Amino acid sequence: IRMVTGVQTCALPIFGESGSGKSTLINILSGFIKPNDNMVFINGRDINYINRKELLSKIAITSQFPHIFNTTLGRNITLGTKKLKPKKLLEIYKLTKVDELQNKLKNGYETYVGEGENVAISGGEIQKISLARALVKNSQLIILDEPSSALDSKTEELFTTLMDCYLKATTVIIATHRLNTIKATHKILVLHEGNLVEMGTHQSLINNKKKYYEFVRSSEVEKRSEEHTSELQSP
Repeated sequence: IRMVTGVQTCALPIFGESGSGKSTLINILSGFIKPNDNMVFINGRDINYINRKELLSKIAITSQFPHIFNTTLGRNITLGTKKLKPKKLLEIYKLTKVDELQNKLKNGYETYVGEGENVAISGGEIQKISLARALVKNSQLIILDEPSSALDSKTEELFTTLMDCYLKATTVIIATHRLNTIKATHKILVLHEGNLVEMGTHQSLINNKKKYYEFVRSSEVEKRSEEHTSELQSP
């Protein structure tokens, strides 16, 4: 993995079904699992020989099931990061749509959230908080583990906006099985049973008619079946 230092976002989606090895790879890159030597390199350095504190200082992780701390909404986003200018912070809140969440809370960003608090926050809203937390850290490498799993299709579009407008000079690794999240990227890595089996753009992988093509086709068949069932059930 190479962390970019220019002005272009480097988005690298890791695509695969459940059990394909996406989470294992994410845990290795995050420093939670130690691989064999000479297996994983970041900027040309063996990950096993990079100081853990140094590694984690350059990485922001948005997990599939983000943790919400027992503190205010604002502190949940900025906890452990250097103080940002208010203008920059508000830009991140708006971009990730966290501002819409604070608008409905009694005390806005000063509302206490988390376990034990009488505040209802949806799974999609928690994902947005986690994403804002990653952006606030201003890391060279952002890892998104199934980032859109709890988002509706409309809100999922914010990832395209992030790639195009905000995440400059950043390497973004996206582990997902949702096609809408990755179709527009320039390179997709396809995992199957722990192995990298394909690599290319969405269209080139479709043309190859291998594992990725099979998944896309089965997803479309399933979608048409659901739409047909819905039509039959309609009054």
